[in-house]
Amino acid sequence: MRKLALGLIIIILSTVSVIYGIHFYIDNMRLSQMEKLPLYELEPAKVVSLSTGKNVSMSLKNVNFRFTPKIYLNIHSLEAELRPKEPARIVNFDDLNSFHIEIFAGEAFLHSSIMKHIFKDIIFNYPNSPLKLESLELLEPLPGSEASRVKLSGEVNFMFWLKFTMYGIMELNKSDMSIRIKAERMDALYNPYTKQLLGLVGLDMEKLLKPLPPGRGLVVNGNTIIVNPFSLFPPPSMYGKLESLKVKNNGIVLKFERVKTMNFPSMPSSNAKNYLFLFNGDVKFGQLVMNMIGNANMEMVDSDPSDIFDFYLKEYFNVLTGPGTRVIMQSNKSILVEMMDYDDSMRLRNKL
Repeated sequence: MRKLALGLIIIILSTVSVIYGIHFYIDNMRLSQMEKLPLYELEPAKVVSLSTGKNVSMSLKNVNFRFTPKIYLNIHSLEAELRPKEPARIVNFDDLNSFHIEIFAGEAFLHSSIMKHIFKDIIFNYPNSPLKLESLELLEPLPGSEASRVKLSGEVNFMFWLKFTMYGIMELNKSDMSIRIKAERMDALYNPYTKQLLGLVGLDMEKLLKPLPPGRGLVVNGNTIIVNPFSLFPPPSMYGKLESLKVKNNGIVLKFERVKTMNFPSMPSSNAKNYLFLFNGDVKFGQLVMNMIGNANMEMVDSDPSDIFDFYLKEYFNVLTGPGTRVIMQSNKSILVEMMDYDDSMRLRNKL
């Protein structure tokens, strides 16, 4: 009897142990499965392509568009597209070499002081340069003539440094979109017949200015300076079809032929006088990819519309994050940014 009772006790304990073990295993499986479940049901992650392949449409009005602190175009109005240089990339405002600007229509003004800076401090500023430019003046056509004129003064290395003044006719060559400055008269040592005297001994500007390094935005052919206007500006590179150039107020009025009609939607601020408006495509600002990939819609407006909007692309973020900026999100997800002029922002920053 004792053996039978002991056997029953062992069987009961074994059964309880097995049942407990099964419950323990099932409970652990449930806990393990519960740990894999999220606290809230989440939607599957959506993979977003970094680029939709769309170009960014841009419209500007009354903007000083700066490429450097000293080089800018005074834009009356302009329509263009920003295009990434590489496929599947976006327009990155923090990388000015990542895109270029194709101009479809507009009008801009380039002051002679900026041309002087480009010629003096950039084009002819290299070791052993044969030319030292001192001044550049743009002269309006003489009465009865439509030809714009230019006056260059400085020193040229003709075995020794020789002061000179050159008067030339400036015109647009539409076949290659170049600006050609043809020397009509050259004075040196107060001799108005210098050009003719150089010709008698087989010399011209091309020979005097050799060797001119390539890739500097201009070449000299005989007594004609041939300028590629689009290569004179730092990145972002730009190009377009010039319709005309006209000297006015000691500067050049550049008119671009309309080659494409762009359909812009209503801007966030439809009554803004000075603005830069970006629409469509993909734009990156700092850590922000703007605005709903493939559908950028942002207008930057001048917080002080009494003067021209001074915008420097390379320094946009410092102005954007500085004082005097207001960002307004519209109900249609467009963004309106009221910001200070670059030059006003710099003056304020220097005072702080």
